[in-house]
Amino acid sequence: MDYNTGYLTTAWQVQNFQSSIIRTRVIVSSGGNSDQVAYAVKLVSQEAFLDGKNPVTVKDDEKFQDWARILKKYDGLIQEIQIRLQN
Repeated sequence: MDYNTGYLTTAWQVQNFQSSIIRTRVIVSSGGNSDQVAYAVKLVSQEAFLDGKNPVTVKDDEKFQDWARILKKYDGLIQEIQIRLQN
């Protein structure tokens, strides 16, 4: 949590596949004007390809590129957040 900027970032969640690694995290930021509470939620997925020679760890930022997909296990995450914020 960065209190100065209002960002909350989760740790990377990693899913290993035969030819690549997908890492996913959620970033929540507060915004809006002073009389309204607003949050922005961003789900970030990145992919790194495995070449069989050089190991890849979740901390190797230079090996990961944005991936315009979301793993199925996160399918209901945005709806769940919306439901919880409405209550």
